[in-house]
Amino acid sequence: MLNTLNVVETGLIGARISAQTATNNIANENTAGYIKRTTNINEAFQTSSQLTGRGVTIGDTIRNTNDFIYKNLVGETTSLSYYEELSSMLNSIETMFQETEDSGFSKDLDAYFQSLENLKSNPQNITFQEDLKTRASIILDDLKTMYATLDTEAVTLKSDLKADVRDINRIVQNIANINEHLGQSNVPQLTLLDKRDALEKELAALVDITVSKDYGDYQLKIGNVTAVRNENLREFSYAEENIAQIDRFANADFTLNASGPNPNDKMVYELNNTFAVEVKYGETVDGNVVDETNIMQSIAYKINNDANMNTLVSANINASGNLEIVANKAGGLGEFTSSLKHYTDNNSNDLYEVSLIDKNQYQSVEASSQSFIKSYDEKIIINGGSVKAKIENLDTSSEKNIIQRFKDSLDTFAATLSDMSKQYIIKGDGSFVYGEEAAINSGEEYNNSITLGLFNGTSVKTMKFNNEAVNNLEQKDYDYLLSFAYKSDILFNNKGQSNSSNNYEELTSDGSVGTTFSKFFQAFQIDISLYKSNNDFSFDTQQTVTQSLKNTYDKMVKVDPDEEMINLMKFQAAYEANAKLATVLQDMISTTLNMVSR
Repeated sequence: MLNTLNVVETGLIGARISAQTATNNIANENTAGYIKRTTNINEAFQTSSQLTGRGVTIGDTIRNTNDFIYKNLVGETTSLSYYEELSSMLNSIETMFQETEDSGFSKDLDAYFQSLENLKSNPQNITFQEDLKTRASIILDDLKTMYATLDTEAVTLKSDLKADVRDINRIVQNIANINEHLGQSNVPQLTLLDKRDALEKELAALVDITVSKDYGDYQLKIGNVTAVRNENLREFSYAEENIAQIDRFANADFTLNASGPNPNDKMVYELNNTFAVEVKYGETVDGNVVDETNIMQSIAYKINNDANMNTLVSANINASGNLEIVANKAGGLGEFTSSLKHYTDNNSNDLYEVSLIDKNQYQSVEASSQSFIKSYDEKIIINGGSVKAKIENLDTSSEKNIIQRFKDSLDTFAATLSDMSKQYIIKGDGSFVYGEEAAINSGEEYNNSITLGLFNGTSVKTMKFNNEAVNNLEQKDYDYLLSFAYKSDILFNNKGQSNSSNNYEELTSDGSVGTTFSKFFQAFQIDISLYKSNNDFSFDTQQTVTQSLKNTYDKMVKVDPDEEMINLMKFQAAYEANAKLATVLQDMISTTLNMVSR
């Protein structure tokens, strides 16, 4: 009878605790991050064959979770967050460059060429001249506005990345605090574990994480470093690295006259196709007569003493005797374009042969800027999450930087339009050599070149329009300018030189295939749409995978109120059954005692 009473007691306790667990589950059905609980109840171990049962043992109340599925869900969440961030960014960029039938850069470009057509028909018409100036200014404003919107997007990403770093530190700190509380008790506190899981998933949306709990040792890694180990944590910070552009021109890359320099020979350095300094052999610069041994030093001196140039760059001669032009501002903000030309006057009659001295690609340094996360001066390698998307698009040297790609396309457009509007040559057959660079490399007499100077600059930021040049245009200039309005073989990555492969109809915004100005810009817009559609496909695919895994995990961890109500009824019935049995046992004991006492 006493053994039966023990069975009843364990049944009452087990039913009560299980009912409490079910009630707790129902109460927390809508609590964010709550994971369903289950109380382990098992049949008590038999100690004697004479006994028919010893009741039940009440185990721990545990969370219904699965580490394998949970880890996979965290990883897929990281991937989804990466594509989601790109999708948001591309949506914003696509909106920036949308055009209507009546407005947009394409329309403004057509209007500019139409204004040239109008002025060609009546070159002395003041109204037509002013219209050309207005249309050119609109083109310039459009390009600068589009470029500025991309810059703004980058600034927003940088601000968001700084906020993400603050969120990472907050989450890491909270996880470490939870681990400290868990370590103070031998019994796991389930609510704290729920909160830690929620924090891990929040962190996984920002960066890629790995979590291990082997032998009770909790360790969370972000990228390539341990961020939390038990209650110990690592602090993270935002950092930037900006590398200044350096253009180096090697003496070995150009040759003088075979008989030595003539008095009229000179070297000209141009910055951003806008500002220029020149040095002639035989002139005195900084107290020295210029010759082939010190012409580079003389160029450097004039650059450093030119009011327009010295605010942007500094020049020096390195240990190898080569000319170095260094940006005054590090990173993309200090980016510039150098052009060094050697003018040779073989007959001393001011008729020059010109050679373009390219900067030495192996010795030069490209301007670059990048933002990243660091900890204790160690750069953290992020492989996933929204933070990765931001870091990629803040690294000007990254092939995955979509913002920089679009900015480069706009710069290419501006540089080509400027170069082709600056200078040209009319060949003997009446055809044209388009642009200064093409004129230098064409094999034609450089002195036959005609300088317009309508646009100048080598990027959107440095591009300018010369209103005064409009007043000096002649009929042949209009013929030239209109000839490239619809020229279909412009190689934008080579400043206007014609395309020998004749594959004109292909659209490419990297400038490697010949096309028109209009089609180049169309290709730019198509690139944006392609990037967006490809990313949307990846995002939708990843969303399907993540949602499927989440549904599987939710079935395991989420509270089903119908199921819990059934469990509650079942445990309530078990409790009542054990209570009735206890009442029967009480009556039996009372009757037995009464019989013994007579």
